[in-house]
Formats: sequence, C-alpha cells, structure tokens
Amino acid sequence: MALIYVGGAWVVGGMVFFSYLTLRDRSKPKPNFKKFQKVLVDEMYDGKDIELSKRGYDAYSVKKLRLDGEPLQYDYSVLKFVEENKMILVTEDGENYGGCKENNLPCIKLGQNPSIDEIVKELELK
Repeated sequence: MALIYVGGAWVVGGMVFFSYLTLRDRSKPKPNFKKFQKVLVDEMYDGKDIELSKRGYDAYSVKKLRLDGEPLQYDYSVLKFVEENKMILVTEDGENYGGCKENNLPCIKLGQNPSIDEIVKELELK
C-alpha cells in the first residue's frame, strides 16, 4: 500500500513540475545575438563605428577601411564587401540601400546624421 502512495506522489509531483515548465513566465528578455553581427557604416556615418564598438558591436567604417587599403571606391565594391564578410550595412545612400534590397543583403537606411541610439534601435530590429 505504501508503494501506491509513493507512486502516486511521483505522478502528482511530475504533473506539477511539467505544469511549471509549460506555464512559467517566458517573457524574460533573451540575449540579443544580433548585436554580435558585424556592422559596416557607410562613409557619411564615419565615426559611428567607434560609438557602436563602445556599445559592443563589431563595427567598421567604409572610410577607415579605404584608408587601410581596402578597394571600396564604388557602391558595388561596398556591397560585395558586405556580402563576403556577412555584415549589415548602415547607410544614407539610396543606391546602396537599393542594391542591398535587390541582392538580399541586410541593410539599414537612415537620414542625415542619425544619433547612435537611432542606429542601435534599427540594428536591434534586424
């Protein structure tokens, strides 16, 4: 008879534990793994790469890469660099943005001189 009570306790305990696992609060924020994606800021946003780096992003600048010898003189070269390095491009340039959309590349188009908070907000949405 004691075995029946112990077995019943295990069944009830198992049901309670299963209920806990399925009904627990899952609204806790999950880590933003997108934050670790490489970001390339177009030349008009030079300097934003430094601010993004301070916030934990792996950010690069077209202007600085050119100074380091990367052949990024034309829009096509910039888009190819984004594709090859699995980056997301942050730009104001409509041609670059259109090229990204046409070639299924991740890209964010913003206006002139956006704040770092605006850029981060858009990156978190991607």
